[in-house]
Amino acid sequence: MPSLDALSDLLIRAAQTAGATARPIAVQEILDTHAPYRQVRAHAIVDTNDDYLLLVMRLLAGEGGYVDAEPAVRTACATELASPNPDLFVVRSHGHATVRITGALPRAGAPAVPLAPVAAPVAPTPAAPPAPAPAPIPTPAPMADTPEQSPIPSDADDDPNCIGCAHPLPNDRDIRFCPWCGVDQTTKQCPGCGSEVKATWRFCVTCGRPT
Repeated sequence: MPSLDALSDLLIRAAQTAGATARPIAVQEILDTHAPYRQVRAHAIVDTNDDYLLLVMRLLAGEGGYVDAEPAVRTACATELASPNPDLFVVRSHGHATVRITGALPRAGAPAVPLAPVAAPVAPTPAAPPAPAPAPIPTPAPMADTPEQSPIPSDADDDPNCIGCAHPLPNDRDIRFCPWCGVDQTTKQCPGCGSEVKATWRFCVTCGRPT
């Protein structure tokens, strides 16, 4: 659809929706309400504001017979269009002048230019649920003051026995040899391999057998 046809289609449909087709329409209404630049550009009818004003100027000059403007507006726009460098401000300078829509909607079969769609509200992105608070680390209860307990007597406090004859040994002095059988109390023989092991060792370092 040529640009002027598309602009008039947009204008006539908007005027019909507003109930303004049977009354005079101010030029400023066209610029601000019925066919504003942002809406015309949104329908890809024009690319720049200068292109838009030039197209409105052609509409007000009577091209296409879509509107009937006041003679002063129609003459001023036609004069500027004939100029090699049209003064586009002439459109806004006649903002209070009125026009009447004389053309019907575009001929049958011509694609209609829909009014600017109303953008659907964008649903807000749901906020992520807050991360669960870390479980508090339990503070260990302070240990109650307890009276010192006497150490449990061990077998070491008992009278030691000879590793050879099992006779009790005196515990009032350091004993190396049994006073009864003369066996060295600091070493003994492994029952498995016969290697010498210390009396306090639990396993033989040679064969690993319990002593």
